[in-house]
Amino acid sequence: MDKTYNLDDRLFTIISLMPFIPSSHLQRSRNWIPVWRLLCGLWLLTVTMLQVASPSLANPLAGYCLTRVGPKQSPTAAQTVEEETAEVRFSIFSVRGERFHVAASYDRLLLTQGDNPTPLAQIPVPQREFRIIDALILGEDSWLWIDGDEIDYMARLDLQQQPPTLGQPVALPDLTEQPCPALFHFLGSCMRAQGRYSNTLNWAFITGHRVTLLGWPSLVSFEIVAGEAKRLPGKFHGTDFEIDIPHLSGSLLRGRAGEALFYDGVSITPLLTDFPDRPKNDTGVEWLVDTDNPGRTFLKSPALEGRQPFLMELQPGPTLNPIPLPDDIKDGGLYPFVFSDDPHLWVISKHSVAVQIDGRLQTVAIVPDPYFTHLPERIGRAPEEALVFSVGTKGIAVYSRYFLVRASPTTPCMAPLNPNQPLSLENR
Repeated sequence: MDKTYNLDDRLFTIISLMPFIPSSHLQRSRNWIPVWRLLCGLWLLTVTMLQVASPSLANPLAGYCLTRVGPKQSPTAAQTVEEETAEVRFSIFSVRGERFHVAASYDRLLLTQGDNPTPLAQIPVPQREFRIIDALILGEDSWLWIDGDEIDYMARLDLQQQPPTLGQPVALPDLTEQPCPALFHFLGSCMRAQGRYSNTLNWAFITGHRVTLLGWPSLVSFEIVAGEAKRLPGKFHGTDFEIDIPHLSGSLLRGRAGEALFYDGVSITPLLTDFPDRPKNDTGVEWLVDTDNPGRTFLKSPALEGRQPFLMELQPGPTLNPIPLPDDIKDGGLYPFVFSDDPHLWVISKHSVAVQIDGRLQTVAIVPDPYFTHLPERIGRAPEEALVFSVGTKGIAVYSRYFLVRASPTTPCMAPLNPNQPLSLENR
């Protein structure tokens, strides 16, 4: 008996074995065989396309490469923001359609309206020796931060008045950077502690020593909220403001013993408190914060000999997520980098380039001794952004530059990036 079946017969056999199709409908099912054939073809095509596409989706290496030729450079977003906000000595605001202007003129504040140069108010903000105001920042709570060269202030801007009025400035607590005897303080021989302002929390922090008769240490920390100085709890004395973390609605603080602390304005959460490999009597910096990648914050180890390198990402909670490092990363000085539209993490270390694949950093390029990477930085803006770094060695003034870029048909890539065959980068 001939047991050769065509495709339609096989499909009919499969259909007849389906328990949910009554036998009375089998003959009509044969009429549906062309439709079944089309559906099977579409299913096979979909599976094939997913198999082809899935490696490129999971593998960040497919779209990137290392090259010696960099893209056309333009200022990064972070550089532009920094240039626009650094050392701003004026503040512009609008009330009921009217534009007002607060500016620093030596050690005075001038409040003006529109283009009228005649001040509505002149408020003194005395300094000790130099009549300089470094910056003004108007918070969302209508309190003005006045960053003096020697003495810092806060002043309330009353927007309910017509026209607005500027209240008398309130000086931050008189603290010194080092313990200071009362006589030395009277003679102006002690350096005054400076405050730091948090744009996220809209208030200031200051840490220093209170003046005592004989100059005994008396370290305290204050937060200045709406012009009122409030002492931080005793266990947080000596805590310094480090940096704002806007995407987590809080600020990062550095404790007296080097701890990393997160403060949301309500509670202080310890993040990093244990440093087991710190040498005895070592007072160096325990961690550095990296905010070069918008929306992501990393804590990393400093470049110190004999210290175990680490890299952690600050995430909602708040919590620190440790990122395991490859065995070939034995030194600090890590530089994390993320392309703006790709969550995969790249890390430049002293002797390697690594990328995070499936949650694990894998080395794709090595820099053999005696060479090392130098000055990695982000350049350009998406989609032409890139990571540029130099490779050189001690005693040689000329460095070779390498660029991590998005690959394109016109990009002169050195070679495909492959963690199983890392590239060797030298000073060529």
